[in-house]
Amino acid sequence: VGVDKCPSNLDEVCPAPGACCNPIYGDILIPCGTFSEDSCEAHMGAWLGADKNCDEKPCEGACCNAVQGDVSIPCGDGYTEGECLDQSGAWQGFSSACATAECGE
Repeated sequence: VGVDKCPSNLDEVCPAPGACCNPIYGDILIPCGTFSEDSCEAHMGAWLGADKNCDEKPCEGACCNAVQGDVSIPCGDGYTEGECLDQSGAWQGFSSACATAECGE
């Protein structure tokens, strides 16, 4: 799931795949998948480029002011956009980090 296949017609150029954040594949939202740019956009994802791969976790980032239970976390790293928003946080973007995020504390 989440990996484009090259066309069977060898006369066509296979577009370079790269990390695609939050594509919708069928009825499933995938945090990160490997897609061509066109396919990523067709699946309503955010394509980060052919030089990115999901092993590097490029679709994660910093989340400001997330609420976990009764605890508010000023900033946490390693959140997907959906995870951050589910915890009422302010997501700082792909590949962001708390070390450089401005969470407005």
